Amino acid sequence: MAKKIEPPGGDAEKMLNDVIVSSIDRVLIPHTKKSYNIRWLRMGTRRKITQIMLNKKGDEDILYLYKVSACVILNGYWKIKFLYPFLWRYLAYIKQYGEHQLEPLLEKAKKKVPVQSFLLSTISAIDMKDTTMTMTKKEVEVILQERRMGQPTQQEKKESG
Repeated sequence: MAKKIEPPGGDAEKMLNDVIVSSIDRVLIPHTKKSYNIRWLRMGTRRKITQIMLNKKGDEDILYLYKVSACVILNGYWKIKFLYPFLWRYLAYIKQYGEHQLEPLLEKAKKKVPVQSFLLSTISAIDMKDTTMTMTKKEVEVILQERRMGQPTQQEKKESG
């Protein structure tokens, strides 16, 4: 009773073609006549967005929205390298876009990230961090020995005592 393999439908083929040719979606900023072209996000752009999110100072720092939007609009290493400092300030201080005006731009950019591979890569990267707490070899041996001997572990001793 083998399953019958069916070819992908037209929607899946269109989506694959859009990824391959990096199709452009035009996003209109609400309450303005300005629009921006959004392509599939490149790795350097996603890396810069991650850096921005990690460096933001608390929830009060609203400027990160402008910085992320500038990265999405530029979407390329050299463009971000040279134009990013000017564009995010232009969006924040000259145009003074609100959060509701940047929302369609960020929403479209989110759809332009291959989510499954991105999440898998993120999970793998989290596991490889050297800043997470790890056990020493001695701690592992003690825990394994306690489990083999049927003795309660340190945590169980604290809970019962």
